[in-house]
Amino acid sequence: MDLRSWVSDNVMKLLGMSERIFVDYIIAEAQSCNTRESLREKLTELPQTAEAQRFIDNLFDRVPRKKSQKDETYLKRKREEQEAKEALAKSKSYKLILDD
Repeated sequence: MDLRSWVSDNVMKLLGMSERIFVDYIIAEAQSCNTRESLREKLTELPQTAEAQRFIDNLFDRVPRKKSQKDETYLKRKREEQEAKEALAKSKSYKLILDD
């Protein structure tokens, strides 16, 4: 089961309804939080029950974290270096021939 469906099913159990925008909001909040406690503080719309707390804990474990700006910059630089190497390799293997 994908993350969106899993969140939707659990929100339906907790609130009795599940809207797509609310599911997206919950996932976005979970991605931006670094701790379970901060996620609990952000999801005050959910009931303060043991079942809701288990959902928040499981959500925190399941959701992929957003990469830091530093990681994104590093990956972008590595990608650009790889593209430059590939372009250099192509330029060495193909030569432009002028036709007189």
